[in-house]
Amino acid sequence: MKCTLNRVLKTALFLIVFVFYIPVFCDRPSMPVQKEYLSENHKYKLIVTPSEYFSRPVSFWEILFGSLWIFKPSHSQLPCVAQLYQLDQNSHFKLVWKKNLKNECTPVHALASNDGENVVTIDDWGSIGEGENVVVIYGKEGEFIKSYSLKDILAIKTVKDEIPDEKNIYSYQYSSYFFPPENSSSTQNVQFVRSITSTFWGNGHYIDNKNHKLVLLVVKNNEFPLSEKAQFIVKEIPLKQ
Repeated sequence: MKCTLNRVLKTALFLIVFVFYIPVFCDRPSMPVQKEYLSENHKYKLIVTPSEYFSRPVSFWEILFGSLWIFKPSHSQLPCVAQLYQLDQNSHFKLVWKKNLKNECTPVHALASNDGENVVTIDDWGSIGEGENVVVIYGKEGEFIKSYSLKDILAIKTVKDEIPDEKNIYSYQYSSYFFPPENSSSTQNVQFVRSITSTFWGNGHYIDNKNHKLVLLVVKNNEFPLSEKAQFIVKEIPLKQ
């Protein structure tokens, strides 16, 4: 009887590890780090610091039970922080504002406008294309203006087809053991490569400073955004809202 109970417990433990730990580990991005982003004219610099909770090494048990949201921290206690700096006449960057971002961990990418009146974050770390913060726009004092889910973005009228400029392409910074699987999702006749936690929807996004618009390049042909075979459509969002 005791042997049978032990086998049952061992089997249950194995299933828990297999269901919750292995998928998260295989689809886990590399450790988030503080990053700097310059505006196109190099007059503004945005520094984004990840939440301290997510930017430290984690144990097996935190990965395992974190999948069950047991270890999930309060966003207000350990926020992701952005600091915008402006280049002054002495060629020194001076702080304009410091604000908490809506991202739980950190954005995958960020942009700053040439006039310093807008900051844009792209995606949540480790869950690209998911949730309500796929695109978030902030104002001249760092105040939140509006957030967009992938569904919201796809509902925006397509402007044209475009090939990303290499200078705007950013890395997803997944660990070397991560490979996008060959499954996909289809939304409004647009197909995307998916992983367990992410939907790889675009790359090469930029700010059109002349017209004060955010230009989003969205994959339309079920290819990984960094692939040479990827084809893109353009969505535009006015920054002055």
